[in-house]
Amino acid sequence: MVRTAGVPQALPHVPWSTTALRGLRIGGIVGSLLVFVLYHEAGTVKDAPGVPHQAAQISALVIIMVWVWRLLPIVGPEHWIARDVLPLSTVSLIALYGSGLCLRSWWAIYQDYGQHSTKLALAAAGFILVGLAVLADLLLRIRRDLSGMEIEDPDNPARWARLGSRVASEEKDQDSAGERLASLEPDEATQADDVKHDETARSASESAEAPDDADAQKNEPGVGATRIPVTRGRTLTAVTAGLMPCLVLACAYALALQILPGLPTTVAAQAATTAPVPDDALPAISSAAPSTVAWTKDITTEADAIDIAAGARGPIILTHEGIEAISSDDGTTLWSYRPTKADYVEVEDGTLDHPIRLVTSPDRKHVAVIIDSSTSDFPKASHAIVVILDAVTGRVTAQIPIEEQEFTNPTIQMTDSAALIDRTTYSLDDGHRLWTLDKPKDWEPGYSGPAGHSTFILGVTEEQDHRGRNKAVNLTLAPDSDPQDTTTLPSAAIDPIGIMKNLSVVVVDGWVLISQEPQVDGTWAAPSQGMVINIDEVAAAGSTDVETIPVGITSGVNAVASQASGQLVTYPDLSTLNDAAPRSWIADRYPIPEANVWAAALFDPATRRVTAAAESPSIGATKVGRVRTINDSGQESLVIRVAPANGQAPLEIPVPWTLTTDTTERGDTEGGTPVWQEDPDQPPTIWCVASPGSHLIVLDATSESDPYGPRLYRIHGVR
Repeated sequence: MVRTAGVPQALPHVPWSTTALRGLRIGGIVGSLLVFVLYHEAGTVKDAPGVPHQAAQISALVIIMVWVWRLLPIVGPEHWIARDVLPLSTVSLIALYGSGLCLRSWWAIYQDYGQHSTKLALAAAGFILVGLAVLADLLLRIRRDLSGMEIEDPDNPARWARLGSRVASEEKDQDSAGERLASLEPDEATQADDVKHDETARSASESAEAPDDADAQKNEPGVGATRIPVTRGRTLTAVTAGLMPCLVLACAYALALQILPGLPTTVAAQAATTAPVPDDALPAISSAAPSTVAWTKDITTEADAIDIAAGARGPIILTHEGIEAISSDDGTTLWSYRPTKADYVEVEDGTLDHPIRLVTSPDRKHVAVIIDSSTSDFPKASHAIVVILDAVTGRVTAQIPIEEQEFTNPTIQMTDSAALIDRTTYSLDDGHRLWTLDKPKDWEPGYSGPAGHSTFILGVTEEQDHRGRNKAVNLTLAPDSDPQDTTTLPSAAIDPIGIMKNLSVVVVDGWVLISQEPQVDGTWAAPSQGMVINIDEVAAAGSTDVETIPVGITSGVNAVASQASGQLVTYPDLSTLNDAAPRSWIADRYPIPEANVWAAALFDPATRRVTAAAESPSIGATKVGRVRTINDSGQESLVIRVAPANGQAPLEIPVPWTLTTDTTERGDTEGGTPVWQEDPDQPPTIWCVASPGSHLIVLDATSESDPYGPRLYRIHGVR
């Protein structure tokens, strides 16, 4: 209530619908701005039938144009269809059309890929909120025009400020007149008071003659207004109307996510873990020559479903049934992880003779595997989940879905604390995202496997000779905590044998081989002066001005021998031909080195010592192969002979004839190509893996006549 000329007057009534429309207008605008911000923060939209980028933009433009059309005084009130009906119907149809296009594309993506496109859902919500805001504003303007109000009227329902009323104008005028009388001289005040009484009497007379007009004027909103007080009910109505669309849309999307499940984000598996052990109780990788077989384990698995990696407590073996860690003491199982659907994905850029499915961290305390989680429900989905396990206990530390693979097979690098999967880095402790690389136009995956202890290899670029052949690579290094702090390491050596598969970058405990002098003679595997350098030290210093250790003349790094020994093994000069050397598959493509020697020097990262291959007892410099022997009684037997290069007594591992069903495996191979130079197009018959506590010598005992059937592997733990 206000008072006018001493008489209390009621404020004009504001319909509750006006309050609701004003709240809806503000809520729609604020909500659409929030959606706009979230839309640009959301990921990219996967291409799918009916993704209406241009149509959606045109629809938004039409809504804005209709709003501007209604704001401008182009059409008079007599043309109410063009001014009111046409904008209302146009905005309603366009908002429904734009949101319908986005929802149609959302549904198409879900059906094909099983993904809930947040970006398209936000676009649909944006259309709805903008449409509601514009509709509310148009309805308020129509209500103003029907009430005969002007735009300047304080109780205009379409105004953006608080509503007001002119019913208190006379009281304000009287207060102002009283202040003026108080400031006049007595005579002037008497005259002014007489004039005031005359005007009051005249006003009362006019009011008596026309009481209906006076009452209408008192209740008519207009100029000279005071603000209409805001009650709790009005505030609650406006807030409810403003928030209701956002709440309804959010609840509808949440309900859709519950009713329409997408691709799985975790792997269903049976896991058996074990207790942790302190770091000082973990075994180390031995550099001594093996002299005895500590244990033997037979594994039967499907074709091409085998991989072995070195964990912190011993070997980790992958088969079609799952993953298990083996004790280096007796070959018993420490822990196991058996997915319900064990369909593994190979890691891109495998440099060894068999596909890589297990990737370990440099400290061997974590192991990662990629499991294909695609289903027939979503025919176009290429979906996988990276499972990261604690290699000591078998506990799952992270499960990271790969919803949009940029390549046929993803790349994985691991430091001691983080995993770089394609272009995104995740914590090994809980799997939360740390950072994502910007994708340059020419970015390609260059390396998978253990990286530095705290350094990633972000890029691998080729160095070629004058004939266009790859001779070395340049590595782009960055700390795992800051991908922008990059350093280039030039002339990193590659494996000239593994180059047929990929660039064959080899990192052992953070160390790589580099070429100190350019290879300029243009021949295959041209030799150069080799040096080893630590990529963690390079990344920390921001330059290559760090310690390097010379390893002598070499034609490159031997990737398979390095994996077999846990040391960085270099090739000798492979450019020297020797026609008398034994021939194998490689003779058709590359020469065979003299005396079939494939190791020149071995660098031990633990001691930072370089040992010539001829003086090393390490398995990285041995000759390993099948040998047929005949005893004094004339009985023939087959053994795996491990002959150290330093002249120590060889280790002979008996192989029962019943174990090898293929007659071609009964021949003598010790004098031929060693294990790490067998045909990379076929699984190796024998391969070696360096593991803490014991080395592994693995024999594929399955007949080559059945390359796609189940395969039997005998694993020997030797010390």
